[in-house]
Amino acid sequence: MIKLSAAIIFSMLIMGCAKSSHNITGQVKPVIASSNVVVYDDAPQDYTEIATVSASSREYTVPYDPSGKEEVVDLLKSEAAALGANGVIITYLDNEGSTKKVATTSATNNGIVGLTTEDRFITKANGIAIFVK
Repeated sequence: MIKLSAAIIFSMLIMGCAKSSHNITGQVKPVIASSNVVVYDDAPQDYTEIATVSASSREYTVPYDPSGKEEVVDLLKSEAAALGANGVIITYLDNEGSTKKVATTSATNNGIVGLTTEDRFITKANGIAIFVK
């Protein structure tokens, strides 16, 4: 039973987590709430660039899962807000897929039975964290 639990926990960990990052390119401002960050498809008038931001969703088994897009946009907003940006211009948003080997388990004491392949998809996004005047 312990082997089975360990295999399940390990599988959950390697499935991937959402993550975000930034590269500061301008003047960082005081932190704001991510709910105050406006998402732009095109650059607005009169803004200053604070940083480039990027995010990737957790893995999904369905391509173009709508929650993946929502997840990365929320991550970009959070990353921008932490830098004091009140806006983020989306420069890239797409789905990327790969085939991964996944451990299969059984309910017996044998633990891992074998490996199978599954298609996994993540949504990736890049943007520019900005301060709109």
